Amino acid sequence: NGSPLDRQAAIQGLTKPPLYVSRLPLDPGRVKVIHVEHHLAHAASAYYTSGSTDRQLVVTADGMGDNMPLAIWQGENGRLTLLKEFPPSASLGWFYSNVTEALGWWHGDGEGSTMGLAPYGDPVRAVEALAPFGPRFADGELAEGHDFGKVYAWNETGAGHWHLEDAVRIRSLVERFGREDIAAAAQSILEQEMARVILPWMDRTGNTRLSCAGGLFLNVKLNQRLWSTGRLAAQHIFPNPGDAGLALGAALYVHHRVNADAPIQALPHLYWGPAY
Repeated sequence: NGSPLDRQAAIQGLTKPPLYVSRLPLDPGRVKVIHVEHHLAHAASAYYTSGSTDRQLVVTADGMGDNMPLAIWQGENGRLTLLKEFPPSASLGWFYSNVTEALGWWHGDGEGSTMGLAPYGDPVRAVEALAPFGPRFADGELAEGHDFGKVYAWNETGAGHWHLEDAVRIRSLVERFGREDIAAAAQSILEQEMARVILPWMDRTGNTRLSCAGGLFLNVKLNQRLWSTGRLAAQHIFPNPGDAGLALGAALYVHHRVNADAPIQALPHLYWGPAY
């Protein structure tokens, strides 16, 4: 019997669906399970929906996926080639999410509110104080990583919440500078640092086309900033760039690996799935 915590500890790590979850019988002799790495699935979702067979740079960026927050890829002739992977200390996604938590919103859910608040603040006032809480980049490389410490998880009635201790320290900056200025500084840092990653890789590889996926590219102001540089001939952001898009990315990767000559098609519309 015991306490709820005792019961939770007893079942932790054991996973089995209840009877009302549908079973799909698989024949082990005919069905092959292929595991696709997190950022590779992100890259595939962007590249294989770009509609272009031209050589292009593919960038994937999020908080963290399979122990990687950021990767640079080359898409060419239907193939994806990893050019550069970055360590956890390079996570601009975690930086932006820590600011989001410090502002009182969910880490991994409320970042759109941070982006929406940013235009109401002055980034200059707080940017110097906030910059040490994230990584720095130069010429496409990680110039100085950031130790984010432990990552804590909290399950609240079935909803996952994340917490990093940097949010506590950033909250003191919110009290000092105000919510609007901290949001503005976070947005400014995000745009500046991502430009310092992506644009040098565009030059280094001679690419003028850019395709992107990963939760960081839900930040439409970042996407606009990259386009406004005038350095891109074409820009494609997979329309569901967060982790919900991994399913399609994994399927597309395997499809194109099995069918090397399969065309790279553009999404004709976004209205897939069940009708309402």
